[in-house]
Amino acid sequence: MKQLLVIIILSVTSAGWGQVISQYVETNSGTTPKGIEIWNNTGGTLDFSTNNLVIEKGTNGGTPSADFTLSSGTLGAGKVIVIGTSDLQTTTENNGSVFHSKGFTFNGNDALVVKYGGTITDIFGNPNSDPGSAWSGNGVSSANQNIALLNEITTGDTDGWTDPSERFETVSSDPVGGGGIDGFGIAPTAHLWTGTSSSAWTNVSNWAGGTIPTSVVDIIIPDGANNNTTISTSDVVCNRLTVNSSRILTIGASASINISAINNNGTIIMQSSATTSAALKATSISGSGTYKYQKYVAGSSTNDLITAPFSGETFSSLVGNNSGVLVQNTSPTTEYLFGPFDNDTGEYLTYDSTTNALTVLSAGQGYRAGTTSGATLEFTGTFETTNQTVAINEGSDGTYGKWNLVGNPFPSYLDLDGFLDDNNTGVLEIVNTAVYAYDGDDSNGSNWTIYSLNETSNVKIAPGQAFFVASSSGGGNLNFNTSRQTVTGGDDFLVPQAQTIDSSFKLKLESSNSLTHTDFYFNSNAGEGLDIGYDVGTYANLASSFSLYSKLASGEYFETNFAIQTISNDLSETVVIPLGVHTSAGESHSISIDDVSLLESINVYLKDYETGALTLLNNGAYSFSTDSNLEGISRFELRLTNTTLGIESDELITNFKAVYQNGGVVLVGDFNLDDKVEIYDIMGRLTQSHTIGGNHSIEINKDELANGVYLAKINRKGNSKTIKFIIN
Repeated sequence: MKQLLVIIILSVTSAGWGQVISQYVETNSGTTPKGIEIWNNTGGTLDFSTNNLVIEKGTNGGTPSADFTLSSGTLGAGKVIVIGTSDLQTTTENNGSVFHSKGFTFNGNDALVVKYGGTITDIFGNPNSDPGSAWSGNGVSSANQNIALLNEITTGDTDGWTDPSERFETVSSDPVGGGGIDGFGIAPTAHLWTGTSSSAWTNVSNWAGGTIPTSVVDIIIPDGANNNTTISTSDVVCNRLTVNSSRILTIGASASINISAINNNGTIIMQSSATTSAALKATSISGSGTYKYQKYVAGSSTNDLITAPFSGETFSSLVGNNSGVLVQNTSPTTEYLFGPFDNDTGEYLTYDSTTNALTVLSAGQGYRAGTTSGATLEFTGTFETTNQTVAINEGSDGTYGKWNLVGNPFPSYLDLDGFLDDNNTGVLEIVNTAVYAYDGDDSNGSNWTIYSLNETSNVKIAPGQAFFVASSSGGGNLNFNTSRQTVTGGDDFLVPQAQTIDSSFKLKLESSNSLTHTDFYFNSNAGEGLDIGYDVGTYANLASSFSLYSKLASGEYFETNFAIQTISNDLSETVVIPLGVHTSAGESHSISIDDVSLLESINVYLKDYETGALTLLNNGAYSFSTDSNLEGISRFELRLTNTTLGIESDELITNFKAVYQNGGVVLVGDFNLDDKVEIYDIMGRLTQSHTIGGNHSIEINKDELANGVYLAKINRKGNSKTIKFIIN
């Protein structure tokens, strides 16, 4: 049955456009009803006095000749007229269309040809061929039925056909009976683009009938429209989209289309800016048209990590379609600032338009790219509508070997939470089960924004956006599933939702001109050990000269510098977390909580083992300075609790511990002045003795003691505590 559609037809050829048989009836008894409905699927009004409408009939396989001529009147864009026996008149006019009387005598084996101004625009059946009694297929027949154009058919067929079910569906198999001529006089579409005034989608004068489509229907933007179509800010939901050969649909950087099916024989262009990206989501596609995505790429001072939203384009095609956009080397001039990441060498590759001319930009492969000062890089290729997989592995580079640069393979946004859920965590390194997005801004101490499972809800990966993941030792395939597509998003990664009270806090390290941070989350299901996807290491486990990170409270995976750590919000017992702090000598620094208002019942204490100070950061920042460069975890730790902490001088020390650093050991604790610390070898022989004075830690270099197991004993007012450590 004919239904409301929203198809967007762009760029069309003259053949097959203008006048299409959209409904046909041939009686199953007697001589009536017999007739056809002619649909004007152009964007303009047809004037039959200027261009006659002629219906030719080919009887029993004979050569078609004129059977009906209409030489007066007009037919508006998207409208229909009905030509046929008189019993079609009332239904046609009740449906608001014009009726022309014609005593047709065709039967089911007679072909019909539609001409407008002498040009064939549609053929019904197969001229010069006698099918017998009728053309038929899949229950649809040209004899004894009322049949209507399928929703997805929006152009005429100028070659003829032998199977009517390819274009029509049955309305009634009893034309003489009740309801046998239903639908005549109702146009196949309710919304037709005319482009009368401009290219703006939201201008009502650009639509036949003066109504902008707002529901899940089909839309036609046909050959005869005055202007192409631009969707600047709307989020359009369609049933079908058809693009023909001479028209262009542009989806602006702040717009989107969510559609069931696309028949593209023209050009669809998607745009983006530094902050927004067009999105196109489709279940199925057909046609031979072109897709283009104009992906914004930052300038060479920052660079971007991007991916092709389509697959199959070669590098030579990319360069040829983007003359002067990519940064070009001065020597050789065939080399461009564009290429993937090689985890065997730990470096980005730079593609050469000669040696990499035939290199194909595959779906899901990430690339580093740079433009002169920020510009759009136009990609084209195959629109992928099926699930995609991208292989990741652990390369041979010692620092960056497990890091793989991948990206969103679709021209739509991708739900990050769903992406991590789709069996992808199993192929990622357990201490780096997260997405690492390059933000190009190190004002907060890092060029990376890390998305762990703590903060993936409502986070969307933009079209054309690439990111790093860390492969497990065995590697495997990352899954990019179409079920995770969405047209909702914003910048490269949409910022996650705001945190709630006692759900997280950001710990900051600041100096006069530098800032860095590390993050902590609270989750009732978390523990002090590794919670995969919730405790996440820094990118490539790096620590710059000014950095802040943590070690797991449990002491596991001690070699990993954690950028994000998640612990239980049950803090009935104090949780102690070592902090890694790297700073330069001779500067004043501070450690503070970014937003104290997020903490209501949780107290965050900072212990400084150098000065002995224990500071409640909920009440304000802790300031310190260093006489030499500070690197490692020997000086600071966090203590998280629901209670108030204090240290009495006559209590036995409870935080006495050995911290391994630079091959040696640092003994730290809540020392008091005059505490005695003695070092014994495994045989019980005293090897060193220390009295706590101005310092609040004891550093034992690797060369001070022979390799082996040692005991450190602290004595305070008759009480003592002993711990074990190893020199190797």
